[in-house]
Amino acid sequence: MKLFDSHAHITDSKFDASTEVGGFDKDNISLCLTVGYDLVSSKKVSEFASRFDKVYGAVGVHPHSASELTESMCAELIGLAKDNPKIVAIGEIGLDYYRNLSPVTAQQKTMLRQMDIAEQVGLPVIFHIRDAYSDMQKLIGQNLGKLKNGALLHCFSGDANEVKHYLSIKSTDFYFSFSGVVTYKNSNCAEAIKVVPYDRLLIETDCPYLAPEPYRGKLNRPAYVYFVAAKIAEILGKSTEDVAEQTHTNACRLFGISC
Repeated sequence: MKLFDSHAHITDSKFDASTEVGGFDKDNISLCLTVGYDLVSSKKVSEFASRFDKVYGAVGVHPHSASELTESMCAELIGLAKDNPKIVAIGEIGLDYYRNLSPVTAQQKTMLRQMDIAEQVGLPVIFHIRDAYSDMQKLIGQNLGKLKNGALLHCFSGDANEVKHYLSIKSTDFYFSFSGVVTYKNSNCAEAIKVVPYDRLLIETDCPYLAPEPYRGKLNRPAYVYFVAAKIAEILGKSTEDVAEQTHTNACRLFGISC
């Protein structure tokens, strides 16, 4: 079995990142995408991805830090994306109206500026969306030209209609990634998963957050992406091995990785 954790934060201080990667073989983790959320973490992601064959990276500024983005930071993000072939996406970027740690206007401006960067460097975008689906639909619809290289709606929490909306947009390939939330008793992900085309489906941990059952409430790890694959397999009536293989193929396609 080959598992691709398509969204992790293994450079987070909660981890001994090298130890995590050292356990990939025994945990059947073939590849892992570790993701930045500000300039400092993005630089760390780039350095770490360069050191390990099984690790790729994404660089970007999360909506929580949207107010911090400057043009000099944008130039540095562009440099990271252009200079390091292990950087395969711009993210995570987007809108988070749940915590509102940056003003809505700053979140929107910062997201659009980083969509410009993604277009400039020829990479897909990883979107973070929380309690902001209406505005995200509007902004993406007005800026589809910036998403020529595809987009991932990470840790997807929308409903089936939300999936159908993005699938109706033919000019951009939208992918949908699901996390350990799918294993929770109160999860409402099943109906959305059922309408995601099998070739647009990804799995992730979002570690160190959102550990799946049976580890809920504990430190999440890339190894636990197995439980996401297993739950999705149950929902779709497929084997875990089949879900692992398909989501691995899908992630490689989106991120332009030869697998």
